[in-house]
Amino acid sequence: ASGDTLLAEMNAILTASGIQNLDAFAIGQVMKDEYFAYSVGLTSDAGIASAANCAPMMMTTAYSLVIVTLEDGIAAADVAADFEANLDWTKWVCVAPSDAMTAVKDNMVLCLMAADQTYTQTAAGITAAGWTTGNTLTNPMQ
Repeated sequence: ASGDTLLAEMNAILTASGIQNLDAFAIGQVMKDEYFAYSVGLTSDAGIASAANCAPMMMTTAYSLVIVTLEDGIAAADVAADFEANLDWTKWVCVAPSDAMTAVKDNMVLCLMAADQTYTQTAAGITAAGWTTGNTLTNPMQ
């Protein structure tokens, strides 16, 4: 999947979620540079062909949706496990996500971190957009 495919997938999830406030979210591709792994939430960019993320423009909401495309031969389960092992529950200053989840579709893996109703709505949108959900995790600090 190209970057355009990732952005289309991101928009499909957000549309299916019914979140009306889409203009408050910044959606874009993540460049493969020295900040890539940190920006995306993985230990490295090895095996990742491309990535896109969605985050609020104003950080009053704990929300992060990341989708990565895998290079051939990379196991989606390994990338999902990497996301789960590296969740940064404290990356927002005044707010915190309640839950996180991973999901897989074709050669893509996503990771969602969000709070309460926004999490529930986005998770429903992920399922509606045809993703197979993996693990769901609850913020251990709440």
